[in-house]
Amino acid sequence: MSLSQLHSLPLEEQEAILEGPALKPPPGVVVNLENPPNGNTLAITVTTVLLALASIFSLVRVYSRVYCVKHFHFVDYIAFAGFSMYVAYGYILYRLTGVGHFVHQYDIRVKNLAEFLYSIHLGSVFYAVALGTLKPAILIEWERIFSPHRTHPKFYWTCRIMTVVTIVYYISALIAGNLSCFPFEYIWNKTIPGKCFHRKALDVSTAALNFLSHILILLLPQTIIWRLQMTLLRKIGVAIVFAVGLIAVISAGFRLAVTITYLDVADSTYSVSPVALWAFAEMTAIILVFTVPSVPKTFDACRRKLSPMFSSISWTRLSSTKHRQSKWPGSGTGGSDPPTAQGYSTGNESGVALQPLSKAISNHSHQTV
Repeated sequence: MSLSQLHSLPLEEQEAILEGPALKPPPGVVVNLENPPNGNTLAITVTTVLLALASIFSLVRVYSRVYCVKHFHFVDYIAFAGFSMYVAYGYILYRLTGVGHFVHQYDIRVKNLAEFLYSIHLGSVFYAVALGTLKPAILIEWERIFSPHRTHPKFYWTCRIMTVVTIVYYISALIAGNLSCFPFEYIWNKTIPGKCFHRKALDVSTAALNFLSHILILLLPQTIIWRLQMTLLRKIGVAIVFAVGLIAVISAGFRLAVTITYLDVADSTYSVSPVALWAFAEMTAIILVFTVPSVPKTFDACRRKLSPMFSSISWTRLSSTKHRQSKWPGSGTGGSDPPTAQGYSTGNESGVALQPLSKAISNHSHQTV
């Protein structure tokens, strides 16, 4: 009997079904509805590490905008919207621990299935909005970096076309996902009358498009970097910074594989967990693609700000040491004569030697004459 017919049964039978397993167990398997084995520890660890990594590099990006560039571009606000959806998706992963990650559906009560499916639906919405904003933000940012005045027309128009296609696709996928069942609540509540279309085509196409678009995003800047007029070592360094997209490609590849597996099995609560975690890894990699190029500029700014301070400290110590160690022959009264101009140099406040005093005096004399 389908769960959608539950409402037609007597109340006692409804309660018995709601308290029972959400899926018929395989032969010989003992159902564990009280304390089923789960992968919550793994899911919490992965979620926390990835969330911390993305947050750190996002803060580095914000620092570079505030203290180095000293202004925010509209693309930063688009990326912030995507990051907010990323954090919301992380919350969903934590929320799913209530029912359990990697828990077989036959170890979940029917009454708890709606909560699990509702969380999965929210996660799919957050995922679509996150990638639908973060990927256009990356492409627009790269237009500004590599073709600010359309100096590379092919690169520029490739980014523009990919931006439009990405936005249109994710809006379409978001609408299609929310209209996949009628009534809307039937997406997560299978105990009410309703029907759904098979979402395999939508989910697989989304995963496949992500995989292909990540490859293009990985390769796009490389076509420009290796034509720049700079040393080979410098090119390699810049290429590595913009090659973080390789992580996104790998994550998207695994997500595509587990998505295909997930859609072909009945034990959906167990098989959806790797899909959810690989999707979070994929979003994390996309955030790194957007934020990591800001790291060199930020460290360079910190180095330039700290360098005068350390140089000033070194000069102060050096001057103090010279003052204590230098003894000049006196006139017999125990005093010391002024140092000769031959051995000392003038310096600025940062301790940078300018020129010997004798040379400075000589130059001054010539100028006076």
